[in-house]
Amino acid sequence: MGVGTVRVGYRLVGIYKGGLELFRSKFINLCLNISYFSVSLRLDRRVHCLLHLQMAYYTYILASKRNGTLYVGMTNDLVRRIWEHKEELAPGFTKKYGVHRLVWFESHSMLEAAFSREKRLKHWLRAWKIELIEKENPNWDDLWFQINQP
Repeated sequence: MGVGTVRVGYRLVGIYKGGLELFRSKFINLCLNISYFSVSLRLDRRVHCLLHLQMAYYTYILASKRNGTLYVGMTNDLVRRIWEHKEELAPGFTKKYGVHRLVWFESHSMLEAAFSREKRLKHWLRAWKIELIEKENPNWDDLWFQINQP
């Protein structure tokens, strides 16, 4: 297993060590904003390939409690992102206001769809967001326990 550099276009985005599967999982986390890209790998010999990685994107709503403070977000790794919110790993809105409960989410196959949905939801009235949550999760259960299964 070699060590190499990962390039997207002309921009270096990371260094990886290990096999292709490890590379893919680490690379997906680095490349949130693209789904088709060309990758230049430098292993023991130079290899060029075009990868089309199937990625899922998620739009989600967090709440501090039932009818509490709401936060709308988007990610390509829902389990990791919600864990980061729960562990308060980054300073910001969710840490400041204690918004850690996953109360609604939906999956998208295209980044643009998830991003567009996030932007629309952020402009919705609070009442519309509450209606959306209660339609699918009337008890405001924390869905983290459903998505974080081994």
